[in-house]
Amino acid sequence: NLVVGNCDLGDEEDLAYDWCEKYFELLAFVELVTATEAPPTVEDQLIYQCLREWLLAHEAGFQKLFKPYWALRVQPEKDSGANQIDCGMGDEDLFRSFYSPPDLYALAIQQELQEDVAVWDPNQSRAGYMRQIIILNMKVLLDFVA
Repeated sequence: NLVVGNCDLGDEEDLAYDWCEKYFELLAFVELVTATEAPPTVEDQLIYQCLREWLLAHEAGFQKLFKPYWALRVQPEKDSGANQIDCGMGDEDLFRSFYSPPDLYALAIQQELQEDVAVWDPNQSRAGYMRQIIILNMKVLLDFVA
């Protein structure tokens, strides 16, 4: 069972695992879509929307579980003067930046992969930075559910 502080969360463990699984699925999908020159299809947009809606619908429950873990993990690093884990955003937006945009074009603009929606042409050098954030986010979540 997942333990946060002194609380055994039992059934809530399923939510943590399910949320992480959906988030990993979203990240893999974003990586796949942004690595190609072909613009997102209607099917791609629907897949993104379904993953996005699921994550948003379960976000509050997940955050309730994750925030105590994150506070315990980050505060000792702040206290020791060590470099804080930097996933390119504040604590509240640690994961949300990949599912808050309403569609894949808005996501590409938010991640600074492109400047507008007129032509799908993700900047691959910027995509490399985005991939580093994806890897860091995945590591944080893997540590959380381990």
